[in-house]
Amino acid sequence: MIIFIPIIANAVQPELKLVDEHLYIDYYYSSLNETSIDIELTFNRKVNSGYATIAFYDSNNNYLETKKIYCYAYEATTVENTYTTISGKVDKYEILSFDFNTSYQLIWLYHFLIPVILLFIGALLISYKEYEVEGKIVSVYAGWYHHTLRVDGEKFDEHNTIISYIPIKLSTTLNKKTKLEATISMTNRISLKVNDKLANTKK
Repeated sequence: MIIFIPIIANAVQPELKLVDEHLYIDYYYSSLNETSIDIELTFNRKVNSGYATIAFYDSNNNYLETKKIYCYAYEATTVENTYTTISGKVDKYEILSFDFNTSYQLIWLYHFLIPVILLFIGALLISYKEYEVEGKIVSVYAGWYHHTLRVDGEKFDEHNTIISYIPIKLSTTLNKKTKLEATISMTNRISLKVNDKLANTKK
């Protein structure tokens, strides 16, 4: 279930789209003959750092260079890169593709949904059974943490643990001769034996 959370969450989010772009161009003539590029890209939803592949052209539409440029997360929906250099005098550009990680948006899902799922699973595992033995009501409770054996509401045995790798045993003796032994399985299923004989629940 937890494995599918990011898949489902990502499926319901809008497609990542570029909504605004700014390339600040500074050309250094001299012997370097290169252009310094500052990039700022804004998307329609939150993004983390990633890559943008951009082709660069001069004023005559002559191809200069294509670069895969790493852009850092700047604001919630904006990434940027400063001081990328391109050989030649850049006049035009074309963003060919981009690949930005949006998985960190799902952190809130993990923080919220995982505890809820764990509590839900824990609630499913809570069990309670009542038995009538020699005119007394024997009740066994198997919770997420507490496990108790009671007779007419009075607690006679208890075991507290979150995880147990073996079945939990609770026991007591009625009237100094009737042995009660409750077994709680690792999935919180309850059974009760009276003098080593399996008992039926109270009808």
